[in-house]
Amino acid sequence: LVALPEKGEYTLVVEGAPEAAEGGGRKASVELIDRTLAVLFKYGMSARDAAAAAAELLGAPKRATYEAAKSKGRDAD
Repeated sequence: LVALPEKGEYTLVVEGAPEAAEGGGRKASVELIDRTLAVLFKYGMSARDAAAAAAELLGAPKRATYEAAKSKGRDAD
């Protein structure tokens, strides 16, 4: 057998990606999202608006805050 040079691509991972690119690298807990949504609902915000506000305030993904808002019994707009 003749050893042939290896061909292809190699990937070298030096460091993992940051946990959250949005919101200054903060990661909101589920409990913090739920508490924030409860306050926003208390002031009459819709699920859509409360989820958007919570995402912006906490630096959390909008999808996560919207799913949490829907699970709290608020109808989506």
